Amino acid sequence: MTIAIVIEDVRREVKILKALSGHSNLVQFYDAYEDHDNVYIVTELCGGGELLDRILSRGGKYSEDDAKAAVIQILNVVAFCHL
Repeated sequence: MTIAIVIEDVRREVKILKALSGHSNLVQFYDAYEDHDNVYIVTELCGGGELLDRILSRGGKYSEDDAKAAVIQILNVVAFCHL
């Protein structure tokens, strides 16, 4: 891949983040800054940890209701993306 393609890929990702901003189940995107060498993406801090870590902290058990809630959140985000 050439550098120009990589730069356009990053710019496209930033446009996607901007377009998806505002959904309650997605990380909040604030802004992106670019200098000569890097792109800096500013998002909200997500301190909730990993889903797998939460499952393991419960002894490896995950209830059907918990799974249902997670799947509903994921499907809501997918539907939002398709809109």
